[in-house]
Amino acid sequence: MLGAVYGYRALHGLFHRVRNPVLMTGLGGVVLGVLGALGGPQAMFKDVVTMRSLVSTAPETSVPHLAVVGLCSLAAFAVAAASGFRGGRVIASAVLGVNAGLIAHALVPSVPVTLAVACAVLGAVVAAVRSCWLGIFIPAAMVGSVTVLPVLCVAVLPVWLLVVRRPGMTIRPARPEPPGVSG
Repeated sequence: MLGAVYGYRALHGLFHRVRNPVLMTGLGGVVLGVLGALGGPQAMFKDVVTMRSLVSTAPETSVPHLAVVGLCSLAAFAVAAASGFRGGRVIASAVLGVNAGLIAHALVPSVPVTLAVACAVLGAVVAAVRSCWLGIFIPAAMVGSVTVLPVLCVAVLPVWLLVVRRPGMTIRPARPEPPGVSG
């Protein structure tokens, strides 16, 4: 997810070189279409239905296929934000977390799927929106279990320490110098 944050910043610069907003979002739509064709409909983070679909098909899905869907989703997340598509980052990052948790569970089956998904969603949400509170409570609500709360409360600290000094998923325009200040 942190890679997507850095990718977003680079893609934002590339997309915003195209001065026409219609062309910029059109180009972003073409890239998203290609990513959707590669990763399938589950790679286009829509809503809770997408997450349910991921979870319900995960037992019969191979790890490489889950990885392709996850990478396409990650790229789509960065491209959509950078090319001017409007929408929240919370649900999109939660879908990415669900996918990462399913991959973690598939690779290490001894980790309960509920815990793997909750921890992965925590990491994705905190990296995307920089909110520990959302990072703790969204995964607990998604997996429908308060028993993961103690683990999430402990897991949020190293995640926060990883993302606190990294750039966020927002680009702010440069502030002009105040009048009368010169170097």
